[in-house]
This record gives sequence, structure tokens and C-alpha cells, in this order.
Amino acid sequence: MEIQEDENEEKAKIVEINTGGDFEYIEAGQIMYIQSYGNYVKVFTTGRMILGTPLLHKMLSVLPKSLFVRIHKSYIVNKDYIGNYNNSAIMVGKEQLPIGISYRQSVISRLALP
Repeated sequence: MEIQEDENEEKAKIVEINTGGDFEYIEAGQIMYIQSYGNYVKVFTTGRMILGTPLLHKMLSVLPKSLFVRIHKSYIVNKDYIGNYNNSAIMVGKEQLPIGISYRQSVISRLALP
């Protein structure tokens, strides 16, 4: 029971995203994936996309580690939204996201790919 409570707490964790003057606050569990976009990040949630100013590695440091996995130099994915996947790509909703070669081994172990 304690593990489930921890997972629920992590999904409910509020993440602050600087949008260039304003701040957006989202529950971590609503973030489907994050894409690096130059000096910005695109945060794709269940309802919309938010363009933020933090760099991808800074976003990764504030997200719950048990919920998110970096799959590519440009992508972080919420494990709860992963549909189909193989050794080279992951489906999140209708989007196919690549798994970077240097991230493949850690992604395989985190997702328990055969």
C-alpha cells in the first residue's frame, strides 16, 4: 500500500515551468512527454502543449525519477503514457518518439524490454 501512495504522491507533484515571464504549474502525472526545442522545452500534457524556458536536463532533475525516463537527447517520457514500443521507438499517444542509441540500454532496463 505504501508504494502506491508514493506513486500517487509523485504523480501529484507540482512542476513549475517558466514560460518566459510567467509560470505554469502542472501535476507531474499530467505530463506525457517533454521535447527539447533549442533553448526551450515543449511540455506535452494530456490537454495542451506548453513552451517553457528551462533546459531539458533541468526539467529532468525536478521530475519524479520513478515516473519519467530520458529516451533521447531531446526527449523525456512519462512511463504511464507509453503505448507500443520497440528497441528504436516509443509511442506516446499518437506520437512516435525515437530512442537514442546512447540511451537505449538504460531505456530497455527501465521499461524491461525483452
